[in-house]
Amino acid sequence: MDQSTTAATSDLPPTDPAVADLIGAIEAFGRAQREIGGLLARSIDIPRASISILRYLHVNGSAQIGCIAHHLRVDLSVASRQISTIVDAGLVRRTIDDGDRRARTIDLTPEGHEALSTIRTHITHLLGDIFAEWDTEQIQAAVHHISALAETVAAYDAASEQTSTPTQPDATHQNSQSPKDNA
Repeated sequence: MDQSTTAATSDLPPTDPAVADLIGAIEAFGRAQREIGGLLARSIDIPRASISILRYLHVNGSAQIGCIAHHLRVDLSVASRQISTIVDAGLVRRTIDDGDRRARTIDLTPEGHEALSTIRTHITHLLGDIFAEWDTEQIQAAVHHISALAETVAAYDAASEQTSTPTQPDATHQNSQSPKDNA
């Protein structure tokens, strides 16, 4: 570690032990989430990022790429690339919005709905295996705490978006698309 890193680290205020524990737990949960996603993706041969997009479309219906990118908290170009993968696989279709020819709407195909059925089956079995030793009360407590964590972060994010002055338009209102989307 060089001196500039050491100096910057030593200037940080001491962390409350509970906050340090929370940071560690969130990092461990993120790793666990990626591992579960990887196991699921390998079992059904669909990229992990594609699973999130398919589930989002199932819950929310057709959506523009900017809305999907905002939901996934990724750049528009990243979402566009991920969507192109599942368009090529026939799981979703990309259509041109009649009201705004620059906008692209994404919706599930029948094959995408079939893939979601497979995803549901595999995730149910996978989580059943992973948490086989947990009783119902432990699972319900985990659901409660994970939901509270997600809601707290989402509320903070929403409040931050309202109080900050954006330097770029909000992704949910962007109509610009990558060159692939215009094909």
